[in-house]
Amino acid sequence: VVTILYLPKLKDDGTYDAIIRFLPSPDTDLPYAIVYNHGYQSLETGKWVIENCPKSLDKKCPICESASKLWSSGDEENARRRFKKFSAYSNILVVRDPQNPENEGKVFIYRYGKKLFEMIKNKMIPPSTLDKPLMVFDYDEGANFKLKIRSKIINDAKGNKKPVPNYDSSEFTTPSALSEQLVTEIESLLIQLKPYLSPEKFLSYSELERK
Repeated sequence: VVTILYLPKLKDDGTYDAIIRFLPSPDTDLPYAIVYNHGYQSLETGKWVIENCPKSLDKKCPICESASKLWSSGDEENARRRFKKFSAYSNILVVRDPQNPENEGKVFIYRYGKKLFEMIKNKMIPPSTLDKPLMVFDYDEGANFKLKIRSKIINDAKGNKKPVPNYDSSEFTTPSALSEQLVTEIESLLIQLKPYLSPEKFLSYSELERK
């Protein structure tokens, strides 16, 4: 499967605006694949450890266990570096993308973090009973999503300035149904999500422990 990731290219001022639509999955029960990963530099060897976390497959992870031990010992800084990081993958339709108009009308895989995932979850299962649930990934009862990135510039560990994307301004629009013709086109373009959770993309417990 050739996977095409949607990668918003920020403007010089660190902003990005587009309208996307979250779509169902063609091959998984849930409309997203959740993958945890670890990425940190070993203080002992100076080498980087960048690996998927077996907890994505509900398996034990020696890196998570070592992070817990570090935290319990009071070494919170090193524990945080080893904590697993969250990514969700979903199919999306790009409705409008003024900065990259060639993306409009195309289906991509969008990788997004905890912040956007929580935003989606709170729309589907609202914390307040006064709010009506939104079927975010539904062709008929879903809604377009205004993706608004407003980056904050921070200094990294080496003192270099880097933009950190902020999604607080993003929002769902009023629910709207997609046309039958468009749905038919989309169905033929949906990208499989199962490969993201394929066992061969994860090291065994002993291999991770050694690494």
